[in-house]
Amino acid sequence: MKIPDLKHIDTQSGLSHMADDRELYLSILDSFYQSYVDFNIENIDKKEFHILIHTLKGLCATIGAYELHKIVTQLDKADDSSLYEALTNELYNVLAELKSIEYDKKQVSHLLVDELQKEKLFGALQSAIKNEIPKECNDICVNLEKLQLSHKENELLQSIKTSLFAFDFDDALEKINKL
Repeated sequence: MKIPDLKHIDTQSGLSHMADDRELYLSILDSFYQSYVDFNIENIDKKEFHILIHTLKGLCATIGAYELHKIVTQLDKADDSSLYEALTNELYNVLAELKSIEYDKKQVSHLLVDELQKEKLFGALQSAIKNEIPKECNDICVNLEKLQLSHKENELLQSIKTSLFAFDFDDALEKINKL
């Protein structure tokens, strides 16, 4: 999958945040687009405002939308309604570029399911390690190995498995807590 050079998104920087995993990066871009395509800051109540702005700030940095990140950072520091128009305009620019990217929807959907499954399985593994249940730990590890893990996740899983093989649940728990 090709990731084009964009004017409002530093795709090389965003890709580096994803350990150069193009498919994951494209799925994050698609998710960002789907989440903010109907965004209107005027419709956000004060209670939700700071949470939403803080979340948007992190996402902008992650995908490489640095101009949008600057505006959102200013809004995060002070709710200055004079920045709403700049936010709306820059968000529109980012979304327009994201809309132009050709996504393989089936592949992106599959990747998001895999990410959710990984998160669920790592959580279950953590619980099984805490409860010191070797068979359950082994079964979860087998299921995790069937998924497409990043290099870092795979190294962590192998290290955890080594600790579990030695029945060193404390070490395994310490390792999985780093995730």
